[in-house]
Amino acid sequence: MYCFIALLPEGAGILAGVSDFAPGLHPNPTPTMNRSEEVARRIVQLDEEHRDLDAAISALESSPPFDEQCVRRMKKRKLQLKDHIALQRLQLPFDLTDEAGAEGDGEGQ
Repeated sequence: MYCFIALLPEGAGILAGVSDFAPGLHPNPTPTMNRSEEVARRIVQLDEEHRDLDAAISALESSPPFDEQCVRRMKKRKLQLKDHIALQRLQLPFDLTDEAGAEGDGEGQ
């Protein structure tokens, strides 16, 4: 299951949802895509979800009152994403790992 959080236009709030598939990911990868390309694509998607969660958490915390339990769950998911991204990067060949790390989450290696 994937949790999605979207920041709506200013003042409109936050939209959250749950799905069985990550956005843009078909359950069956394209047959012409090799394993490294699929892993690299997945890393980009996970990085994007990580950044979206970070923005959503910041938005929630900056406009009290907010649901502390919801923020804790979001932070936990953000840490899980970071771990999953690290594991995915280990599956890439060395030269692709450097490229994926350069895009990264801005937090350093």
